[in-house]
Amino acid sequence: TTATAVAQIYDPAADAWRSAGPLPPALQHARDFPESDAGVLLSDGRVLLVGATTEIFDPRTSTWTTAAAPAQAHPGGTASLLPNGKVLVAGETEAGTGASAEAFDPKTGSWHNVVAPLTQRLSALSVALPDGRVMVIGGLGPRPVQSPCPDCSVGPLPILPTREIFGP
Repeated sequence: TTATAVAQIYDPAADAWRSAGPLPPALQHARDFPESDAGVLLSDGRVLLVGATTEIFDPRTSTWTTAAAPAQAHPGGTASLLPNGKVLVAGETEAGTGASAEAFDPKTGSWHNVVAPLTQRLSALSVALPDGRVMVIGGLGPRPVQSPCPDCSVGPLPILPTREIFGP
């Protein structure tokens, strides 16, 4: 598989894909590091992508808009739409030293901190529950050994067979 810097939209009725145009420059790293950004469908039909930056795609116009950046990137984070229309983004801290979470309000385009998860997770899944809470499942845990080089690999990341539930 070859990664590209182009967004695509799938039409299930036609069983076909169409180009949504190029990714904004701030998201073009996603072709090399696809686990670095989280995405979610907003209540109004737009798509929120968040990593170190916040980008919103409007499929009606095929345009991207840059919104306020989160206080920190959430590498390998997960995003969930809450019943109030806000988006919970949870993952590890940008430095990879712990868990972090923030909420994005698409109406105001602003972020605010929320209580961090108990467990640092990378590449987890999240599901919005019917009662408004969010369950974050599995993912990869922190490296068991500290490396003097943050970009160096020091063994595999442990798989987390656990879950946490966040209340709004």
